[in-house]
Amino acid sequence: MIKKLLENPIIQNNDFAIYSEVDLENEKKYILKVLTDKKQELLNYFGFQKYDKITINLFDNQETYFEYLKTVRQDNPAPYSMGCFFEQEIDYVCTKEKRENIMLLICGLIHECIHIFYMKLWNNKYDRVVWFDEGLAQYLSGQKYKLEVDEEFFKSWYLTNIIGQDKEIPDISFLKQHGGNYGQFVDTITNKYSGYALSYLMVRYLAENYNLSTFINDYSKLLEIEPHILPDTINYYNKCFEVAHKIK
Repeated sequence: MIKKLLENPIIQNNDFAIYSEVDLENEKKYILKVLTDKKQELLNYFGFQKYDKITINLFDNQETYFEYLKTVRQDNPAPYSMGCFFEQEIDYVCTKEKRENIMLLICGLIHECIHIFYMKLWNNKYDRVVWFDEGLAQYLSGQKYKLEVDEEFFKSWYLTNIIGQDKEIPDISFLKQHGGNYGQFVDTITNKYSGYALSYLMVRYLAENYNLSTFINDYSKLLEIEPHILPDTINYYNKCFEVAHKIK
């Protein structure tokens, strides 16, 4: 069910209606334009002719965001959650950092749009493959843009966050469910990995070595690679960065 945060949107067109607790008077036209252009690009990417207007609710802080979600959903969001989606609705926290850097806000909203279109593509016929869905949303939204344009930055990120000395390569099962720690750690025992970081890396590996649309459109192909995708990814980037360690 679509529920509006406020009585009137701060701006809207045929593709989006944006409601906001945050003052975005100077940025709202730019936000709407970028979202509208990106929506058309994503519709083409996923093979859709059109998609109904999406309602966006922007919150001033996480507390009001959680209070709102209690009125529209029965389950509790993860404690780290700053945004979520429904069929035609995005609810998102517009933090101070995102107000000061509007592209961070826009990329976050695009991330949620990608979730919407990906779920629409499969039309609830299959179980959600969390690692692929989250990795795809990060990869296509531009949230990891700096990692993709700065090779040295990406190498440093990889060596520190993926194969640092205190890291252990987890089993893919830790990345198949959204737990309370998915955005922070792979599990509550090792507490050593960001599920989002690994999800992004696996989808990036697929994009660099295969036709990504194959896995977007064919659920069986996705399940076929899932048992070995994580070691394949790590071994590939270890080779790229001349890291001797190989995993199975």
